[in-house]
Amino acid sequence: LVVVAVLSTPWLKHAAPWAVHRQGFVSSATPVAAVEFLLDERPPAPLFNENGFGSYLIWAASPAYKVFSDPRLELYDLQLWQEGGGSIHFRMPIYPPVDPNVLLADGIPACRLVVIRSGVDLDRFSRVPAADGLRDDLGIPRDHLVVGTVAAMARHKDYPTLLVAAQAVLQAGEKVTFCAVGDGPERGKVHALARRLGLGDRCMFVGFQDDVGPYLRLFDIFVMASRTEGLGTSLIDALAVGLPVAATRAGGIGEIVRDGENGLLVSVRNPTALAGAILRLIHDRDLRARLSAQARPSVEEFAITHTVRKNLELYQRLMQSECRGRPSRQRPECPAG
Repeated sequence: LVVVAVLSTPWLKHAAPWAVHRQGFVSSATPVAAVEFLLDERPPAPLFNENGFGSYLIWAASPAYKVFSDPRLELYDLQLWQEGGGSIHFRMPIYPPVDPNVLLADGIPACRLVVIRSGVDLDRFSRVPAADGLRDDLGIPRDHLVVGTVAAMARHKDYPTLLVAAQAVLQAGEKVTFCAVGDGPERGKVHALARRLGLGDRCMFVGFQDDVGPYLRLFDIFVMASRTEGLGTSLIDALAVGLPVAATRAGGIGEIVRDGENGLLVSVRNPTALAGAILRLIHDRDLRARLSAQARPSVEEFAITHTVRKNLELYQRLMQSECRGRPSRQRPECPAG
């Protein structure tokens, strides 16, 4: 039994799981409940896939056989590994923006590392109809290409680079309208910058949308200007519906977008380069078609079904291993050879 989002200690005791999988901030009560359970019951081999800050409570409380999954490797802290007595048997970065050699150099055995990629439902927008009505509602001319993004208005998304690139594209006289889906703490600054750049109605801000599917269908080109990025799941959504992409080489984006294969990549904080990539896609219809054809096949490895299957395979392998009994707090080593 794998339990996701444990809500109470009694429920956890009743279920008697062999594995507990807690995902992010699904339940703030989960760490406390799990710690109480461990201190009271001490089951033979609970396995915790801890994905978030609450993991540290469980980490400190139990000598049990565990998996620690850190969704953002910038939070990686070797001190946790050392102070915990080395009882984590696998550390699972769910995207690899940091070279795994960094973890190896810190002394974590290679056989204790496995990468399981984040996953999304690749088909959730497959039945969204054409967006002609949305185009008309927004007042976008029928002969305009739509260059769009889905991104929170936060500093790391680097809207300034996107807007300056948009200005350059529009100054080149292209029949293009930019459309940004998203909201956030930087909204006032972003809107003010768009006004200063004179983008007018050629750059539309539609705010947060519960359903981004119609907008993805509206877009002809998807752009992401982030200066730092975890994985960039909106890029996966865009590629899943067949959009050609122009994006920056930030964080894990390079794991999704392969330059010249399913999109174009440029350096971060470089509006000139980003504008150049957008213009290249605007001018080269054959390139857009080729990247579009490669888009969906290129993200099959990010399907949520693949992520679930790989997690379950790992759990089963661990529970069937020679370490099935309660592990010691000694640092695990890889077998010889």
